[in-house]
Amino acid sequence: MNEKIKTIRVKDINESSETNPNYDKIIIDENVRILILGTMPPKKVYTNNDNFSFYDSDDNWCWTVYFKEIFNLDLKNDYENKKKELLNLNIGMADIIVKTNRKNNDYVSDKGLDPCEILDLNDLLIKYPNIEVIFTYRELKDKFIKPKYGNNNLLKQIEKIPCFSKGGVRNGEYKGKINAKKRFEELFDKYHIPRQN
Repeated sequence: MNEKIKTIRVKDINESSETNPNYDKIIIDENVRILILGTMPPKKVYTNNDNFSFYDSDDNWCWTVYFKEIFNLDLKNDYENKKKELLNLNIGMADIIVKTNRKNNDYVSDKGLDPCEILDLNDLLIKYPNIEVIFTYRELKDKFIKPKYGNNNLLKQIEKIPCFSKGGVRNGEYKGKINAKKRFEELFDKYHIPRQN
């Protein structure tokens, strides 16, 4: 990561508060135009896994479907390659939650998260002014961005994407892998991200 992004404390941190392992692995540089923004991985998928980084759980289609099928890139479980290939596409990746409490350690849904500290998105956008758009899903926007940032210009820079988890896609508004993949293809085309053959 280049320059450390500021954070915002939203509630007290205690000894059981959990630090997001992706905070020190934010993928970004001065050429990033699209930022994919998530929340925080489930504890059970990164505990005892030093190689874990963004969306590496087995229940996730980020790498095995969206990037593999759209860009012909095999990036699962390989942080350095993820970083290199995403930055080549001018795509960055971060999680908004830096520290959280969990209502249940086995709970994989964001409903179990009780954030204590979040990324300062205004600071991030000032430090990386070439970011044109943030790709995130509706629940993150409604639960974590709107309450903190209101209806300012930040919200105009958000494009809604399907959830990366298989369960989220099955139950979400895009209903299934084909529709979810199509939404990503439309967005990558809209922002002129070239396909690799």
